[in-house]
Amino acid sequence: MKKRWLSLLMVCAMLVTCLPVGFASVSAEDSTPQLVDGVYQLANETDLFWFANTVSKQRDLKVMLTQDITLTENWPTNVSPYNQGFRGVLDGNGHKIIGLTIDNTGDSPVDRTGMFLQLEGGTIKNLTLENVNIKSEKQRVGGLVGEVLWGTISNCTVSGSIETSQSGNANMGGIAGQVTAGWQAEKVAVIENCVNNASITATATDGSDKNVAGIVGKMGDERTTDASVIRNCVNTGAITGVEAMSKKIAGIAGESYSSIVNCVNTGTITGYKDVAGIVGVSYNRCLLDETGGNASKQYTRMTYVANCYNTGNVVAGDSVQGGLVARVNMGSSLVNSYSTVSAGATSQNNNLQNVFYLDTATNGKQGTKKTLAEMQSADFARVLSNFVIEKKDDEELGALKMSKWEKGADGYPVLTGEPAGADDVVDNTFLIETAAQLLAINNQSGEFTLANDITVTTADAASVNNDYLIENVQGNINGNGKIITLECNKFLSNYLYGTVHDLTIAGTINLPSIDKVAPFARYSYGSLYNCTFDGSVTAKTFASGMVIHTYGGTILSGCRTTSRSTVTASGTGYNYAAGMVSVTQDHDGQATVIRDCVNAATVTANSDYCGGIVGCVGNSDTVVVDHCTNIGTINGKNATGGVVAAGEGKATLIVTNCENNAAVSGGNYVGGIVGRTQADLTLYVVNNRSVGTISGTAGGLVQTVRGNVAVYLENNYSYNKQNLTAFSKSGAATVTAKDNYVWWNTAGTHTDGYQQVTESTMKSTGFVLTLDSYVPSETVAAVLAANNITLKTWDAVADATPVLGTDVIGSKGGIATDGDVLLIGSLLQLQYFRDQVETNAAQSARLTADITLTEDWVPLAIGYQGTFDGNGHTIFGFNQSGLSGNNVTGFFKQLDASGVIQNLTLQGKIDCPNAVNVGAFVCQNNGRIYHCVNKVDIVDDAVTRDETGHLTSEGGKQAVGGFVGVNNNVIDSCVNKGIVTAFKDFAGGIAGQGNADSLIVNCRNEGEIAHTPGRDGDTGGSGSGGILGGAGNNVTAYAINCYNTGLVYDNNNHRGYIGGIVGDRGFSYNCYNAGVVWYKGSSSGAYGISGRQGAGTLEHCYSGYTTNTDKNNGTIMTMDEMQEASFVSVMNDGVQAIAGNYAAIVVDKAVTLSNWAQGDEQLPAFGLTVQFYGKSNILLVSKSVLSITQLEEALASTKAPALGGYLFESWNTNTTDMNELWAQGVSGTLPLTAVYVTSPTEKKYTVTVENATAVAGDDTPVTADTPLSFDQRVIVSADSDQTVAYWELDGAKVGFNSNTYTFYVSGQNTIKAVFEDAGSYTPEVVLQQATYAVDSEGQSTLSVIAQTSIPNGYTVKSYGAYYTGSATVMKALAENADAVDASKYVQVVSSKTKAGEQYMTHLLNVGVGKTRYARAYAVVEDAAGEQQILWSTAVYQFKTAADGVTITKGAIE
Repeated sequence: MKKRWLSLLMVCAMLVTCLPVGFASVSAEDSTPQLVDGVYQLANETDLFWFANTVSKQRDLKVMLTQDITLTENWPTNVSPYNQGFRGVLDGNGHKIIGLTIDNTGDSPVDRTGMFLQLEGGTIKNLTLENVNIKSEKQRVGGLVGEVLWGTISNCTVSGSIETSQSGNANMGGIAGQVTAGWQAEKVAVIENCVNNASITATATDGSDKNVAGIVGKMGDERTTDASVIRNCVNTGAITGVEAMSKKIAGIAGESYSSIVNCVNTGTITGYKDVAGIVGVSYNRCLLDETGGNASKQYTRMTYVANCYNTGNVVAGDSVQGGLVARVNMGSSLVNSYSTVSAGATSQNNNLQNVFYLDTATNGKQGTKKTLAEMQSADFARVLSNFVIEKKDDEELGALKMSKWEKGADGYPVLTGEPAGADDVVDNTFLIETAAQLLAINNQSGEFTLANDITVTTADAASVNNDYLIENVQGNINGNGKIITLECNKFLSNYLYGTVHDLTIAGTINLPSIDKVAPFARYSYGSLYNCTFDGSVTAKTFASGMVIHTYGGTILSGCRTTSRSTVTASGTGYNYAAGMVSVTQDHDGQATVIRDCVNAATVTANSDYCGGIVGCVGNSDTVVVDHCTNIGTINGKNATGGVVAAGEGKATLIVTNCENNAAVSGGNYVGGIVGRTQADLTLYVVNNRSVGTISGTAGGLVQTVRGNVAVYLENNYSYNKQNLTAFSKSGAATVTAKDNYVWWNTAGTHTDGYQQVTESTMKSTGFVLTLDSYVPSETVAAVLAANNITLKTWDAVADATPVLGTDVIGSKGGIATDGDVLLIGSLLQLQYFRDQVETNAAQSARLTADITLTEDWVPLAIGYQGTFDGNGHTIFGFNQSGLSGNNVTGFFKQLDASGVIQNLTLQGKIDCPNAVNVGAFVCQNNGRIYHCVNKVDIVDDAVTRDETGHLTSEGGKQAVGGFVGVNNNVIDSCVNKGIVTAFKDFAGGIAGQGNADSLIVNCRNEGEIAHTPGRDGDTGGSGSGGILGGAGNNVTAYAINCYNTGLVYDNNNHRGYIGGIVGDRGFSYNCYNAGVVWYKGSSSGAYGISGRQGAGTLEHCYSGYTTNTDKNNGTIMTMDEMQEASFVSVMNDGVQAIAGNYAAIVVDKAVTLSNWAQGDEQLPAFGLTVQFYGKSNILLVSKSVLSITQLEEALASTKAPALGGYLFESWNTNTTDMNELWAQGVSGTLPLTAVYVTSPTEKKYTVTVENATAVAGDDTPVTADTPLSFDQRVIVSADSDQTVAYWELDGAKVGFNSNTYTFYVSGQNTIKAVFEDAGSYTPEVVLQQATYAVDSEGQSTLSVIAQTSIPNGYTVKSYGAYYTGSATVMKALAENADAVDASKYVQVVSSKTKAGEQYMTHLLNVGVGKTRYARAYAVVEDAAGEQQILWSTAVYQFKTAADGVTITKGAIE
């Protein structure tokens, strides 16, 4: 909860209580209080009276209260008298003086009254006077001080009563009676953060200016210095004069020549004249000469009463009164303040700024009146705060340090005590809660937000003598999703200059004798966003559902009319009726844009010009109507259009991505999109559709083109069952048309650029793709680009013509080709490909994006003969269910000998328990399947399991495989991750059944493979394998270089034949099984590699699990043995040692065996470990790649960091043949080194050398001006024969006790020889430079170069850099190196670079929008064997962005 100064002061005021005063004798022989650091400690009444008796003699005493003190005797009346004013410091220290009693009546010679008579440069602070009782018959009466010459009173509170019967000027205040600060700059009087709770009464009846107030009676005079001020003060006490006589009675100051700021009065103020809540009369100051005299009697120094408020009642006998200031004289100003009382604000209207009073006020009605509701709204506090923020840099008002405001507990604004900060900005957002507030925004700037729905009744609008409610909407209206209901038969505004958004207007506006009627505005220079009209509009002429006239710069976006709305122009002559805009006009160089709007209203014109979106485009610059839809019935006469009725001025009209879906009827010139064009219009109609019924003399798109019109029609279609002419052209008009489509029942007339198509064609997938394949002409493309228009794609609708989509043409639309290969990036295009293959089985295709299917995939019946390249993409939602019979599932049913599927992933589910030869990719594979992944589960839809967790229901009947049901050729480098289940024979992770000389090579299974009981409860079948389910008798089906990590089992208690690699028969070579093999029965059991011993052969195969039947084959290994690196070598040895029939089939099928590398869980996996080395042979990153495709991707995506003047160019592959490069991976490792080139803008560096000479690596002398390249070797030699203690390189001590030293340039380096041996040295590490590189995927490599400083006696154990995203963690490292897991971030350099003590580290794969910190470290060991970790004092901060990386070097604080 934010603490507020005013709240604290008010709490202090309310804690004051009235206590009875007791009297006790105090010794005249007062002892001296304790002195601490020059300050006397006042602990009791005795100490306090010692101070009273001493201060007049020692005027600069410094004293402090150490506890509350209750007085039992009257306070002396002569403390710090005239010319002996207090100059020291009284610090109340938050304590109270209770019962201060002063009687200065009768014949007392003392002419001032107060705890101090006079303050002359001193300070009184942090003190509360509680229950004072002061009576005086003198002038200058104050609770604390009678008169302030200059000085400071702060954080003080007074309560009790103060009374004077002084005739004439009383100058009486709760804090000080009078301030007479001098004109000198140093003589400043400041009264701040003070509260008066005391009642103050002036009883004299002489009618003089009393100057009586809660804080100061009279504040200064005409010569008072500018810096003197009353600020942050509060009066709650009753300030009372004689109502019939007393003048200048106020809450803060009776009379003031100084500025008063951030002050509050809540007390009742009573007097005769010049009575006010804050100041009675505010005066200006004179212009002074150098002696302090009034220069030529000029009064030009402004004073301010600023940022104050009054809620206390003001009672005055005269009308000269004010809730804030009674009189504001010339040269003074009342600003940013308010009053809630009947006295209003002020009686004198001089220099008022942002001053407010309650509308019920009976006097002082100068300023701006506010209702009670308005004053208690959050908006009012915002208005006051905005003024403060606006003036924060003002030379005079800014210096006052006005406080900001907030809504208080009672609704009225209160001061926060916080001045406007440098980052504060004006918040011009105001809430509208009532009809009156809505009407009040006329001519107002700012942001207006509807807080609730508003109904405007006839009574609400009684004071408005127009057919609209608001003359000018200057600001912005945020409808906030709310509704304005018009029950007053008026529309919203005459002129719209601002913005209206997210607003609904409802109601009936029936003005049949009035021209130009629209719910939002008659004339729009502004914009409408996401607005809705739900009602009816009737006008004589010019009727619209949004606005009538738009001028350049107007935008309508996301606006709509509802289907129950009507727009009617019922007069004669030109009607101009439209759903959105009646007429566009004006030449001012700005476009009018109408975008994403929908008209559902019925639009009716009794005469010409009736349009679904626009009535008429008149003389304008550019008018854009984009992505708008008409679904409302349009009834007009001549010039009627589904989107635009007519274009008839000198203008450019662009209609794009629009639809007319409703009936359009009229007489002449009726068009589905545009009715009539004439005069000097240039019209572009591009990518639109018209499918509504059109009647009259009509055109499917544009009806009439005449005059000097130029029309461009491209990629539109019209679907209407009438005989429609395309357009009627006359005069000098020109029409350029391409790729337009029209359907007719019977023949009609058309021109070039139109094609007549059948209804079935228009409803086909091919027609959608035809529209999506559109490429604009150069002329149209230029216009679209100049106006930031993107054309939308088209979507197919079942048994209907295409509709506009949301994507951009070119992003998914059309069928692009690469040679004869179709490029497929959408579901529609995939369906089109399937349709094409029905007639062209050799059609090849390549995916350009992932695709999600929305319904079960129907496979092609024909054998596929082309190449389908998934290009690394996935088809999601690949589902098939309920199919039965042989060869009925799969992406294709059959792959012919020339057919290829590669680089494709399928994900989904197949549930076809009565299907035979089931595979997700194909049923029968006679071709080749390469580098594919199956994530399709072939299982019952419910995935039913028994109590042991095993599946109990099949997804296919017989010969079921993750990829293919029956394999007759090659499946290479594929992975199954799906569930595969069968009831009858053969279930395999890759293939269900293998036929003669079929080959599965370089494949792996991770999925669950199972024989399950039939859904009818029957049992039967056998043969489940992780790779291959089985093969027929004497059939040589091969599984070579494969492995299984999935669960393989038989749960139907039949014959079994369960194997980790092959089930029932098959030949296995160089395979291993690390998955569980399980059999429910006991007759044939389960084996680690092959389920039927002796039926096939197996060589060089390894099993890591003992099956539940304790049967195994192949070489038995433990999992620990399989996870050793040596097992990778064993598998790679198998690749090299292949021979016999296994070698023959590999050669015959022209496949390459993959090498092995250590993969997940340290088990062997296919592929290579590619090691990427950067400059200085530093290992940047190792990447495991499991295929040639992944190798290509790794090469393309991995970059070495740019260093100095060098740029990364490529990796030294020595070949562009990926197969050859793959073969270079000896034992699964492929080392590659970065190739650098010199940057065309190579940065050169210089080296500063002290006490030495330097030469570059080529023996070139190095001077201060010698340009050097990054990483260039430099050798320095000391100028003296004296032994060098050490070299200092960029602040790091290096090369101890050596007169030569070699380093490598890493930036603007400085090196000097130091001869003085300072004794022992501390090892350290210093950051030198940072750089980065960004790869093609936007991932950054961050690099730092550091220098170790290791004196004799220490040994470097390791060094590197720590990278983290947390500055807090980075800082904590110096305190506790074990506080975080360093293994995730430390990049250790295992050996020194050629510079000896310089090293480089890298952090790779850092995404965009990340912050990383890098700090260098080194671990050293001293001669005693003790190790310590050193950290650089500086860090580098990297901030990654789409356009690069920002690097900043700083210190750890």
